[in-house]
Amino acid sequence: MTNKASYMAASCLYLAILMNNCSEWTPTLVHYTGYTKDQLRDCVLKLNMMNATPTHKSLASVRSKYKQVAAIPALDPKHIEQEKPQGL
Repeated sequence: MTNKASYMAASCLYLAILMNNCSEWTPTLVHYTGYTKDQLRDCVLKLNMMNATPTHKSLASVRSKYKQVAAIPALDPKHIEQEKPQGL
């Protein structure tokens, strides 16, 4: 994936919000990130797919270190795609 750092950061934040059922992607988040959830959707789907992929042996120590975070299951892609479009 080759994207702007701000785009990746916003996508990671949006995925974390979805995975933890924290809240919605609000107009405030749009303002500060510069991205709507519709703009982030494709990247979020790719990140979620990467999260769902089995761990490569070379990353086993990282998974072990962050096992509490790694224990959060990946989302069903349908859940991400069903997010209501954001009207601004």
